[in-house]
Amino acid sequence: MVDLPEGWRRAGRIEAWRLGRNMRRNIGSGHVLADIDFKIVALHQDGDDFLVAADEAPAPYYVLHVSRRKEAAGDAPAAYPLMDLSELSGEENGEDYLEDTQIFLLDQKDATEPVALELWVNPVAPVRCEKIVIFSGGAFNVVPLIGEEIRLANGSSLTMVKSVLATKGYVMADGPLALALEGDSGPEETGQAISFWVGNEEGERTIWSVLETPGEEFSMQRVDGDLPSVLFFSSFEEVENALRNRGCEFVDGRVGLTG
Repeated sequence: MVDLPEGWRRAGRIEAWRLGRNMRRNIGSGHVLADIDFKIVALHQDGDDFLVAADEAPAPYYVLHVSRRKEAAGDAPAAYPLMDLSELSGEENGEDYLEDTQIFLLDQKDATEPVALELWVNPVAPVRCEKIVIFSGGAFNVVPLIGEEIRLANGSSLTMVKSVLATKGYVMADGPLALALEGDSGPEETGQAISFWVGNEEGERTIWSVLETPGEEFSMQRVDGDLPSVLFFSSFEEVENALRNRGCEFVDGRVGLTG
């Protein structure tokens, strides 16, 4: 087993058995570790997060988060998959963390500013969107843009966060995304699509969503600020003019942002 990052300690043999027994009581059908033999191998100092090894699960390791909130008592622990224990660290080594990054902020002026940005969207109603702001060395923040904040385990690495988002149905917003409703046999597309645009208004970075409803109308909304108003347009040409006035770039794969 690799060295544990700061804040984690190995579980004692009896301690691991006791904690594992208590954890299994709250894991029901539908949980990724239901009917899977696992063992507690480490604990985080906050007392909420536990590292487990599970040989027959989709991932070899998981961080189980147990909420201390009274109203959550008895709930199944949230499970965050790890393909490798190196993902337990909150930072990535080298510059591999930029390998599949969606948008590069190339005009970084000092080390406190982000070097990259990603948008992750769950397109099945209710639509949710998370912004991952990445700093030098792999440090990052996850900021909710649409919907509630996602609960993440302490010490989560960037790789781990992306894995968690993917397991929750999120995809990276690298172009227009078809929206869907949850049907009896799975997600059913509604015909609507959402795309994201990054603007530069007098030096301030802004993020806008554009919702397209075929044969009806277009709407545009800033999703990273405190402006709740929605702008409505009758054609995409009108939307393009509004985006152009705000210096917006279409989020389509890797986009270099300067100026």
